[in-house]
Amino acid sequence: MRGVLELERADIQQQTELGLTALDWIVSKLDAVTHDFAAGDDVYDFSLDENVENIESLVLDSTFIDSEINLMLIFSNEGELVFSKAFDLVDVDEAPLPSYVGDQIRENGDLLDHQGTSSNYCGVLRTSEGPLIVASRPIITSKEEGPIRGTVVCARRLDVREMETLMGLTSLSLEMLELDESTESEYRATLADISEEDPIAIRKQSPKLITGYSLIEDVSHEPALLFKVEAPRDVYQYGLTCITYVMGSFLIIGITIGVLAMLVMDKLIISRLTKLSNAVSRADTPSSESTTVEAPGGDEIFVLTKNIGDMLEVLKEYQFRLKERERMATIGELSAMVGHDLRNPIQVVYGLCSILRKKVEDLKKLGVDESQIRDLEYVDDELHEQMLYMNKIVSDLQDYSKTIRLVPDEVDIRHVIEDVLSSVKVPSNVDVSVVFDEGFPELYVDISLMRRLYTNLVNNAVQAMPDGGDLTVRGHSSDEYVFVDIVDTGVGISEENMGKIFRPLFTTKAKGTGLGLSVCERIVESHGGVIMVESEVGVGSTFTVRLPLGGALKGSGVQTMSIDIGEIADAIRPQSP
Repeated sequence: MRGVLELERADIQQQTELGLTALDWIVSKLDAVTHDFAAGDDVYDFSLDENVENIESLVLDSTFIDSEINLMLIFSNEGELVFSKAFDLVDVDEAPLPSYVGDQIRENGDLLDHQGTSSNYCGVLRTSEGPLIVASRPIITSKEEGPIRGTVVCARRLDVREMETLMGLTSLSLEMLELDESTESEYRATLADISEEDPIAIRKQSPKLITGYSLIEDVSHEPALLFKVEAPRDVYQYGLTCITYVMGSFLIIGITIGVLAMLVMDKLIISRLTKLSNAVSRADTPSSESTTVEAPGGDEIFVLTKNIGDMLEVLKEYQFRLKERERMATIGELSAMVGHDLRNPIQVVYGLCSILRKKVEDLKKLGVDESQIRDLEYVDDELHEQMLYMNKIVSDLQDYSKTIRLVPDEVDIRHVIEDVLSSVKVPSNVDVSVVFDEGFPELYVDISLMRRLYTNLVNNAVQAMPDGGDLTVRGHSSDEYVFVDIVDTGVGISEENMGKIFRPLFTTKAKGTGLGLSVCERIVESHGGVIMVESEVGVGSTFTVRLPLGGALKGSGVQTMSIDIGEIADAIRPQSP
């Protein structure tokens, strides 16, 4: 509603300004007529010889009618009235000159005081018989040259006829109020609101009528008239109508949308969620033959239902595992138990491999056929390789599930990188470069964990470049952090796998446990840091380790690293195509 009122205010201000502009146009027109007459050689000659007959032959009745003026007066430089003529535009006849006019013009010294050939005075002059619009110009030659020989004053009455002319020009309802005691008393509040900064005062007369007021000064720059513009409040009424329609429309639309939303929610969401809830509540025991829950459609509820079904299948699998392994309470314990239980069978297999190798040596001494011995040696080598791979898996599981104890110390990361690069087998077709900023700070970290972290990252970078490439290690720092980038030009990581590479058990390699980067992430997090990755397929990858300048907090003790059941469930759950 505020906007409608501001628009209405602007509209009435514009209408008031239009009325004032029309009045200014009439004043300017009168000034132009006065100038044309004062800057004439005939009038200039008259001012020299004061031959009335000559001037009367110039100032004809048609002059008053065509120029729409009521009075013309000519004064000498001494202020003496040397010619005057009055004309009644209503009766279209010459009229007697009001006796007060000459004196009032003389009293207003500015009208007869012209200091230059281009001087002019025009505006409103208050008289005892009503206001006049007057214009005063110096008498000069037609070439706009002096010396000035007197003054020509032209005037037209600002009466009802003139107001009708103004209303015809502007199509506005106008009124001109002379300022006297009664007017000033009646419009005291309105007059108080008019100022140089805000020359138009606005009053709301009724819900259907609004008025704009402005002061008009006389030629002496004194308040003379109160200009009034009255207009219907069309903008306000139209705004009220629009607001009513808009509010009614919003109400109807809101009710309609609310009803439709309730129906749609009941049909598409609430009823389906109720069915889903009932189905989930039925699948509450591990002995249930089926944990399948279904919901038609292809929207979010369908996806939720499918995920819940997958989750129930995963939970059913873990319930089965937990039943067979009563001592297992968490996935971390499961990892530790698997590592412990498989360690002995691996040792047995390792022992059997040793026995098999000894038997092969014995068979060689007995002269057994070489083809059979080669077969046995192949079996022995395969068993030995697979045993080593199984041993690595068990070690990764135990390392991931065990508790990490930080032993922080002042460490120069550059030395750690040098040790790692010297211990890792880097192919000859891989070019290695190390670039650290000058003044790279030392950190308070666990040096053994840092070696393990960067060994894993460097190994991954080398493995990503089977055909060779560039391996770059960069180090730089800011006010709060240090950054170490491991950059390779290898095969890169697909966008699909970028969000999975730190998940436990996720790997894109033919062989691997999928725990290496998870361990790296936990090591960095145990030091209060973050590990980030950027990659592009076919271009390479950049792994960035960001650590706080303070490193691990002094006195920090234990960082537990355990597998999260949600992470393992995500890792073993079949992925949607």
